[in-house]
Amino acid sequence: METYFKGQGIKWHDATAEEPERYLGYPIVCAAHQLTTFYDQLTTKIQHAINIYSERPLSVMGKTLITNALILSKLWHVCRIHPPTKQWTKNTTSMVRKFL
Repeated sequence: METYFKGQGIKWHDATAEEPERYLGYPIVCAAHQLTTFYDQLTTKIQHAINIYSERPLSVMGKTLITNALILSKLWHVCRIHPPTKQWTKNTTSMVRKFL
């Protein structure tokens, strides 16, 4: 069946795929490793954004606004469907606190 779909130009996605498929920004996961990959990528994006905004002279209020509105907005969007693990939340909280 997979070869049939690939022959028709349709992308096949199942539990063997490395990354989750995304629909409207939400990951569609078939296996636990796909969700782990997704959150690892999200961690990288958050750290990259923190690095960019750390170079700007912002007040604490400005950093808080940037954190909630721009940096963590990707997280709030996804957490409604796939809650992160406690360890991931702890690591992300640590990154954000260092920024603030």
